[in-house]
Amino acid sequence: MDNFSYVLEATANDYQRYILDHPLFAALTNGKITRDHYVAYLRETYHLVGHTSKATALVPPRLGDERPELREWFEDVARTEQNHDLFCVKDLKELGLDPQPILDAGMGPGSWAMVSQLYYICTIENPIGVLGVAMATEGLGADLATPYADILEKEYDIPHGATTFLRSHGVLDVRHVEEVRQGVNELPLSDEEVEKIVHARRMTVFYYGQLFSDVLGAV
Repeated sequence: MDNFSYVLEATANDYQRYILDHPLFAALTNGKITRDHYVAYLRETYHLVGHTSKATALVPPRLGDERPELREWFEDVARTEQNHDLFCVKDLKELGLDPQPILDAGMGPGSWAMVSQLYYICTIENPIGVLGVAMATEGLGADLATPYADILEKEYDIPHGATTFLRSHGVLDVRHVEEVRQGVNELPLSDEEVEKIVHARRMTVFYYGQLFSDVLGAV
């Protein structure tokens, strides 16, 4: 079994429990979500993705020239994730809303925890754990973004132009998952580092479940 498959298998129960079985998705498919819930999701996502490129950009200087493959991977992540928060700003405007007072509300517990974890991994812990974070966040986008954007448009009359973040990541994250798969399988990793990736994916899935709970509780 390759490293990527091992990490997925080791965290499969967590993904099922905290993501796939989360009551947010049952509410969404049963017509119990409101536009305000979607606004809360965009707010939390804005804060989360806005810090991704900032945090990962802190890693390459820590690595120096000792692990050039890993350094290059982090430089690429920092570059490709830049400005993705602006998709959320656009979606809020497409809903006819002024984004600033919404975004000024700050982060809920779930996004706060994920952002804090990301900076901790990037600046203090072994940054290899970011691969586990990416496996969770990119995998979630690849699996769920497009079908739930469809539901929001068809069942809740959310304008197509207001699902930019979900739709773009439904496409982008498929490619990103393959890039993460390549990194996990081809970068020279010790057994201890693979376990750090497992732990980071498990914790990210848990915190993402909290973000979904924050969205449900926001209305």
